[in-house]
Amino acid sequence: MSEISAQSKPLPVLNLNHLSFPPSLILRTREIEQPAFVPVKTEQQQAVLVLHRMRERVLSARTACINQTRSLLLEFGIDISKSYCKFKQELQELLTHSLQPAMLLMISEVYNELTGFERKTHLLDSLFKQENSRSEAAQII
Repeated sequence: MSEISAQSKPLPVLNLNHLSFPPSLILRTREIEQPAFVPVKTEQQQAVLVLHRMRERVLSARTACINQTRSLLLEFGIDISKSYCKFKQELQELLTHSLQPAMLLMISEVYNELTGFERKTHLLDSLFKQENSRSEAAQII
């Protein structure tokens, strides 16, 4: 267990007696059940959360790349699908057309960038599978 998680403790519930609240309010707050503390996450749970955040970041960057490229292509009158698979396929088809060199360069760069996003997503998915094979909780599901 890391040094940080060993030192972390749940926050105490405030004692409202010393504050200037009316006694009736203090009595009502004591009658309410105290919330249960959330257990400290293990390092394995934190690692899985990191994978989730990394995958989410890759997918949002991929979406931003697709949206920006679609808008640039629309300025040239080229309408292209929103779907990722169709978008990538249509980009590859556009590389065979006779377009401006700058457009061909942009399309080529975007295609390579999408391939990189795909590679990262597959890598993260394989790491998810490895973590799930080690986790007892994931075996139950």
